[in-house]
Amino acid sequence: MTHPRPSTLKGWRIIIFALVALGFGHKVWNSLSTLWIFLLNILIPIGLIGIVIYLYKYPPKWLRKMSLSHRPPYTRQRKKGNKDIKDKKTRPLRAISNQKKKDHPFRVIDGNKKKSL
Repeated sequence: MTHPRPSTLKGWRIIIFALVALGFGHKVWNSLSTLWIFLLNILIPIGLIGIVIYLYKYPPKWLRKMSLSHRPPYTRQRKKGNKDIKDKKTRPLRAISNQKKKDHPFRVIDGNKKKSL
């Protein structure tokens, strides 16, 4: 029997090791890509929720303008030099309430209840 040449054995070893390395690399790449997809499926929704919460708490100026305008409560401004308004505020409240309130006698209106007595 003739033995194969040492140079051809070396060539086959290189091809076999290259195929094993290629298969191993492919397996690692698939597992990493699966891990990457899994992380993206978790990180994207968490990131979006975080952005929404951040914008809700600290909205930028352009977003504040788009939201409903919150007006401060209405306050009546006094005109300078108008003494009638000032006099009304300094009067005692009792005097103003007595002028508006009229004295009416107490009346009882008979209803439709049957009297038991």
